[in-house]
Amino acid sequence: MQGEQWIVTDKKTLEHFITHAVGLLQENGSVTFKWSVGDQRTTRQNNAMWLWLDQLSEALNDAGYDMKRTLKPHIDIPWNKERAKEHLWDPIQEIMTKKDSSKRISKQEVNEIQEVVARYLAQNTGVSVPFPKRPE
Repeated sequence: MQGEQWIVTDKKTLEHFITHAVGLLQENGSVTFKWSVGDQRTTRQNNAMWLWLDQLSEALNDAGYDMKRTLKPHIDIPWNKERAKEHLWDPIQEIMTKKDSSKRISKQEVNEIQEVVARYLAQNTGVSVPFPKRPE
């Protein structure tokens, strides 16, 4: 067990989870379970993604590439991480993965999407921001 989540990868961990769930039900009278399947992005990847979008937004703004210059030709709109996610990350994610939420993408998909966004921006704006890595 890891905190309030279980990672079940085989029959033995499934049996331990079921035993734990039965105990929770007996102690509390009701239990709500939420699960995810597959190799979804980690909390660390999620944090790195949002940090990168924030750093990318700042770099685009500093380089004079507001949203107007990058996407919309008539309105000056500065970047922020939410706009970067909505206008840069999400459209590419949906095309590449057919998934409408970054909560559903895998670890590998995070890397693939980031590489496509970064390559596009480097080629079209000259702005390049490395994806955050865990300190060594």
